[in-house]
Amino acid sequence: MADNPEERACEATSPSTEPAVRWLTRDELDDLRRDMAESSAWMRAELRRRKARRSVDQQR
Repeated sequence: MADNPEERACEATSPSTEPAVRWLTRDELDDLRRDMAESSAWMRAELRRRKARRSVDQQR
């Protein structure tokens, strides 16, 4: 068995000849980063909205 974790991951293959994991391409990484940034922005906006709503509810 290989000492390098990357090599060990590639050794854990499915019945086919493809490795169980693979490196993402540059385009896939860029897409993932963009998606994560959009999700993060959405979550920050959602948390602000909930905080504002909670503040209004507490004032009643």
